[in-house]
Amino acid sequence: MPDLLIEHPPGYEAERRYIHKVILGEFLGLTFAARPAQRADVCIRAESGCGELTLPDQLFQTPAPQWLTRASLPRLPLPSIDSPNCEGERAIPVIYGTGGPAISRSGNAIKLSIDVFGSAFFMLTRYEEAITGGPRDEHGSFPDEAALAVRERFAHRPIVNEYAALLERALQLLWPGLPRAKRSFRVLLTHDVDWPLATAGRLWPRVARQMVIDTLQRHNLQGAAMRLHSYRRTRAGDDDADMWNTFDFIMSSAEEAGLRAAFYLIPERLAGKLDGSCAINHPFIRRLIRQIDARGHELGLHTSYEAHRDPALIARQLAQLRAVLNAEGVEQQILGGRQHYLRWLNPETWQGWDSAGLSYDSSVGYVRHTGFRAGTCFEYPVFNLRRRQPLRLRERPLVAMEEAALIEHAYRYERVAEGIIGLSRTVRRFGGDFVLLWHNNWLAQDVERLCFRSVLAEISGGRGW
Repeated sequence: MPDLLIEHPPGYEAERRYIHKVILGEFLGLTFAARPAQRADVCIRAESGCGELTLPDQLFQTPAPQWLTRASLPRLPLPSIDSPNCEGERAIPVIYGTGGPAISRSGNAIKLSIDVFGSAFFMLTRYEEAITGGPRDEHGSFPDEAALAVRERFAHRPIVNEYAALLERALQLLWPGLPRAKRSFRVLLTHDVDWPLATAGRLWPRVARQMVIDTLQRHNLQGAAMRLHSYRRTRAGDDDADMWNTFDFIMSSAEEAGLRAAFYLIPERLAGKLDGSCAINHPFIRRLIRQIDARGHELGLHTSYEAHRDPALIARQLAQLRAVLNAEGVEQQILGGRQHYLRWLNPETWQGWDSAGLSYDSSVGYVRHTGFRAGTCFEYPVFNLRRRQPLRLRERPLVAMEEAALIEHAYRYERVAEGIIGLSRTVRRFGGDFVLLWHNNWLAQDVERLCFRSVLAEISGGRGW
């Protein structure tokens, strides 16, 4: 028998099935049965006891002509209410819901004032990014500054996990015997291999121009000196001496922290320098693949710049990666990766990755901020809003990228480390997955390496892959 019985208003059946499965089934570890009923709210009862829990039902009351339009978006500014799960945070923001306390109780009846299922659906499916005619940045992606969580200042909070914890608290108050999901904190260390080499194969005028930029624009004399030294060594035929060849350092640091790193590779360069410096058939990359596999780390897909909107290109580049991995004797049961430049369209990109047969995507993260773009620190199955169906593909939301952290903290590396470590503690509190992206070309200088190693030392108390 299921743990819970759910009654909900009619309509949006596919969307409701999906979000019930994710929140109740995956996040809270409960079994349930759901059915439509002529009512205005959502009612949850337990098979094993009396009492009932009711929640408002707002998002799924949207008239069909207004679905995926601006008329269905939450009204701003969002209200906020005191919540027993804030744990030192300010009051919890309410994406969809009614007024009143977070939890109110009368005998064996509890009422929540947050539309937990609708609000979670909004964040996990990236509903706001599927609105036709929405804003785009210089790379054609939904800009951080347009995201609800950034505008309302809760991007650093896994709001869906907070909502789920609130729901679980209410369920446990009514039915203390319900099973509870057991989760363990994981560190998922990832590296997009955009620019594996800085000077190898480069002509002197280009290297000199970069040295001028290092010196005059970035005020980075050490970087300019390193670039000159790298050029001299690589010109003599020693590609391993390239300043951005930091892969041995990355793997050694990960291994010391008890972590398995994932390296995402670009199969082909179709957009010139926008697609980095080396595709997977470059001799250096082929040798790197063998080294990564020999040390037990993961290899994955980093699709080229234009692939986010082209399912055929995604499939072709996955086939190219598989062919190279097979040629090098690399076997992996799970194959995932991330979009180049975090270029991501909703739902085209998820659908393309799912149709190609990839296991997971890790593109849903902020470009200029750190935090929880999908509102969660849990891996979860994705949903195609246009086709109104769940996909096999799973999302591993990106929590922190070093470039975004550097922007947030004005390139003060001690504050960068503190910010990333602080996010990891939030994820640890929920037993979630801390997905960290650190590019190999941001590990050439001593200060960068020190920051990276200090972060890994602090966050690696949990297990990795």
